[in-house]
Formats: sequence, structure tokens, C-alpha cells
Amino acid sequence: MTPDKRNPNRDKFLRDINHENESFISPVPKSYSYFSPGQVLNFNYPESGNIWGLVVEVERGPGIFISTKGNKLVCVFKLTNAAPETVNFVLKAIYKDRRLATYSNVINGMIAIFGRNSFRTYNLSKMGRIMEVDIQLGRLLDGEE
Repeated sequence: MTPDKRNPNRDKFLRDINHENESFISPVPKSYSYFSPGQVLNFNYPESGNIWGLVVEVERGPGIFISTKGNKLVCVFKLTNAAPETVNFVLKAIYKDRRLATYSNVINGMIAIFGRNSFRTYNLSKMGRIMEVDIQLGRLLDGEE
């Protein structure tokens, strides 16, 4: 995989989850219909830098909802600072499982694992270079390698 000089964080994350091939990454349009619970996204956000996150459903919408101010907000648990073994374990459990990747199902566990400050909503209009990772569950590491 060609290193991304603008985003070395991307390369490390993909290496940590054993998905170091460009074929696992694809751009996501800034459109409401392209976001769903269980997706793993990578994007740039002003003042937060590069973010890796797991989209989760909340009471107000399936991973994305419209705020009272009319902004489209994407609901994400940040994976950026988590240990690789933890990320691999969580992704094996809930990746693309729209029934399981709901805020009510994962809030306590995800907060215990990633910390209270890991849950965020991001304004879709401010998100840049949005990419989705097509996780192949069999490639995720067990932490024993």
C-alpha cells in the first residue's frame, strides 16, 4: 500500500487491523444515505484532525440525524486512540451488525472500553476526505500474533 503522507494515522490503523491494502478502502459521498450503523469510517475534521470511528445508531437516527439547527450529524465512537487489540475485538463483535450497533446496545460497553469522551457527533458538512473501510472479519487480528 502506498503510504499516505497526509494521513500517517490511516496507515497505522489499517496495519493494526491487518487491512493494509487499498482495496479495503473506498470514498464515501457526503450524502445522508451513505451512512449506517456498524460502518468504520476515516475522515478529517477541523480541530480534531484525522478520525477513525465506528458509526452507531442513536434514538434520533440510524447513524446520522438532522439536528435542531438543521445540521446533518454523524454519530461515531472514536477508535483513533484505542489499542489495536481492543479495536480488533470490538470490530469482530459488531462490524456492520446494524441490530447490535445501536447506541442503546453499545453505550455502556463502548464507554467502558473506549472512554466516555469517545462518543461524538460530527457535522457532516465539516467532514473531509471521508473513507470507509471494508472490514474482512477473518483478517482481524486476535491480539495473539
